[in-house]
Amino acid sequence: MKNTSKLIGAGVIAISSLASTGAFAAGFQISETSVAGLGRAFAGNGIAGDTISDMFANPAGLMLRSGSELELGLHILSTSADFENRGSTQRLATPLGFLTVPSRGPGSDGGGTSAIPNLYYATDLSNGMRFGLSVTSPFGLVTEYDDDWVGRYQAIKSELITVDINPNIAYQVNDNVSVGGGISVLLADTTLTRAQFTGPTTPDAAASITGDDVAIGFNLGLMVGDEDGRFGIGYRSEVDVEAEGDLRIPLAGVSAGAAADVTLPQTLYLSGFKKVSDKVDLLGTIRWTGWSSFEELRVRFDNGLPDAVTPENWDDSVAVSLGLNYHLDDRWTLRGGLAVDDSPVDDEFRTARIPDTDRTWVSFGGSYQASERTRIDFGYAHIFTDDVPLNESVNLVSTMPGAAVDNVRGEYTDTDANLLSVSINIALGK
Repeated sequence: MKNTSKLIGAGVIAISSLASTGAFAAGFQISETSVAGLGRAFAGNGIAGDTISDMFANPAGLMLRSGSELELGLHILSTSADFENRGSTQRLATPLGFLTVPSRGPGSDGGGTSAIPNLYYATDLSNGMRFGLSVTSPFGLVTEYDDDWVGRYQAIKSELITVDINPNIAYQVNDNVSVGGGISVLLADTTLTRAQFTGPTTPDAAASITGDDVAIGFNLGLMVGDEDGRFGIGYRSEVDVEAEGDLRIPLAGVSAGAAADVTLPQTLYLSGFKKVSDKVDLLGTIRWTGWSSFEELRVRFDNGLPDAVTPENWDDSVAVSLGLNYHLDDRWTLRGGLAVDDSPVDDEFRTARIPDTDRTWVSFGGSYQASERTRIDFGYAHIFTDDVPLNESVNLVSTMPGAAVDNVRGEYTDTDANLLSVSINIALGK
């Protein structure tokens, strides 16, 4: 048990240091919490029964397995977000009236490569109960553009890193019903940078805001059925994050305390599983996310500067996935899946920091039982997206609204993504 505790502790530290996250689910939610789940586009999320990572979406799913297990997973996400400038302008007040001129700067690619790790541990307790611990990154964002791109006054770098430490308890009520629940301790770290306008003929300054917070949430789960067919409901609560940190504009000599409040949304998972034959399982999931809680991004300063407010006005979103397992033999299981993931962002409110759009996932993967105690899971997904417009304006001088306005206008193209994942599951004993 001491060695297991050391492994878990080392895993938590590794995830905290490695969690350079890039969301490619709706908004800045991260779907990539299970490697086995990725192989079937997260169909059956929470009740698949072939991985302890089920506990993230539904802690009652812990009752589908037994004994002590440790699972370590890593997802590598490669994205592109090419922006094509199509008429971006600056509107500046002059003694003779307002002057509108084309914005200077090229387009840019806000995508990149990110690593998303996770860790799971589960073990039996007495009296029909099991304990599980998940360490994941449920929300995250990394977009980064060239320093001189045409939308630099709106955003250059936007980074949200979260680490969620989530102990769970599950209980077998009777042969067909199990329940579970847990507490989430969420660590959040935020970095926002952009260019600061200093005048039409002078070099830009660099502005950055950093902040962090620790917040608390909870999760619940219910599962009904047996090994041939079952249904599950999983719920993860809203988490209120108040990131406190600093604003810095070195060239202008500005330094001030800053704080931003963000409500991370609640999520509901409805999942089904049906064993069609000894070889084939069919699975499905509907995931609802309450993104309507994200009404604005407001940053407050303690030096008298006006609040920096970006309207968001997001909508609740739904993702639907269907998938299957094919049990080839005692060692190999193959998986495939398809998912449709609706964006919560309307065209009117899309921003350069979060250039969100609808997604379609095509996934495949599998498991290999390497030994009695060791299993390797792997998965790959290609994520298709639509080209989407951007039309975002910002005051270049925050203390003089309307006197100088930058409007970035164009279209994001070639925003597809590729995701490659692998995990190792180690049986630690009964």
